[in-house]
Amino acid sequence: MARFEFPFTNREPTFGLALGGGAVFGIAHLGALKALEEHGLRPTHITGTSIGAIMASLYAFGHTPEAIRDACSELEWWQVSSFGWSRYGIMNNSAMGDFVRSHIGDRDFSEAPYPMAFIATDLASRTKVVLDSGDVAGAAMTSACVPGIYSPIERGDQLLVDGGLVENVPISPLRKWGVDFVMGIDLNGSRRRREPGGIFDALITAFDIAIDSHTRTQLREADYVLSLDLADYDRTNPGQSSALFQEGYDACCHAIKAIRKQLDAHAPGLLGRLRHRLTRVQAGSSGA
Repeated sequence: MARFEFPFTNREPTFGLALGGGAVFGIAHLGALKALEEHGLRPTHITGTSIGAIMASLYAFGHTPEAIRDACSELEWWQVSSFGWSRYGIMNNSAMGDFVRSHIGDRDFSEAPYPMAFIATDLASRTKVVLDSGDVAGAAMTSACVPGIYSPIERGDQLLVDGGLVENVPISPLRKWGVDFVMGIDLNGSRRRREPGGIFDALITAFDIAIDSHTRTQLREADYVLSLDLADYDRTNPGQSSALFQEGYDACCHAIKAIRKQLDAHAPGLLGRLRHRLTRVQAGSSGA
């Protein structure tokens, strides 16, 4: 963690954003990020689990929400999966790591512009693993390694799989860093009945049902949770990218007043300082 103790941590406003897991639903994160930016709320710390880790890695290294959406909309599930039979899974998701690497290069967490962490689960010890060092693309891939479908990532004596098993909306690293305002985005906020669109969708839905109660308890640690109702969508169809992006954007715009209220309650004056910081960042980018 010492690596993230940058000088600005104790002086500048800190807004931590936790991007939750949810397969293709993750494109809705991008719409929410776009809305936050438009209202002067750009995260200074970011965490992600599963698809949230994929989105966080691309966003942190300079890709706009719209550009990430367009890149993801061109992908099919089979393009980020390949058969790789083992005693733990029928496929591997190395292509998912390749996808991230193709857009950000071989980046280390130490190169991130702000503190960033992803969550994985160690099947061997049944514990949460925080991934915040080393190769970013590899860590994002590991966090999105759905157990039973993808073979675990072996790291020393660890068998690492999707972090959603232990913390689907990764609030805890943000709390550990002591950020001023912590916001989570939950892609599984719907309680409506929905028929799964196929076998992969059914497996992910079952996965989410299993962790739902645990996730709700963990979300109480956030200062604000944007809970999205995406029950009308299929978790595996990237052809829904534009609609999912719009869902995230509209929901976040609708919630901006409530977000500001909570932000002022937990960290008075933070919004103005964040806007000032965003203006400086944008001016610096323009100058470059």
